[in-house]
Amino acid sequence: MAAAMAATGFALLSPGPAALFAGGCLAGACAPDWLEITWFRRGRNSLIPHRTLTHWPWPWFASLVLLLLVPLRPSVVFWPLIGFTGSAILHLAADLCAPTGIPLKNPFGSRYSLNLIHTGSPGEIVVTCAAWVVPAMAMLFRFGR
Repeated sequence: MAAAMAATGFALLSPGPAALFAGGCLAGACAPDWLEITWFRRGRNSLIPHRTLTHWPWPWFASLVLLLLVPLRPSVVFWPLIGFTGSAILHLAADLCAPTGIPLKNPFGSRYSLNLIHTGSPGEIVVTCAAWVVPAMAMLFRFGR
């Protein structure tokens, strides 16, 4: 899904900002997971428990709003940060659709799930393919008039 978001950037932005945006998208795609600072020795250990603070959506949305309000645009800093934050939010949206869900009220409280997609199921493939509709439409909008 982050690759589709990066492709949308290439369809809508000039090459320099698109490359910066794509780099941010790819780095942020798994950010909620790697920010837990996980290591594997005798099982899985994390500094931050899985699907707690790093999967709480409100700091990510606050970051997105802050990025849109702070006058960094257009800059070398803005495009990677907006791609990073946007693809992290996409990660949370996908996890919200998974059975284990994400915390919405309290980062260490109960998780909420839409229970729409199971990992490895055909639904996961359908959602991933549907994500590619956005860059396809962007390409048609930009080049296919």
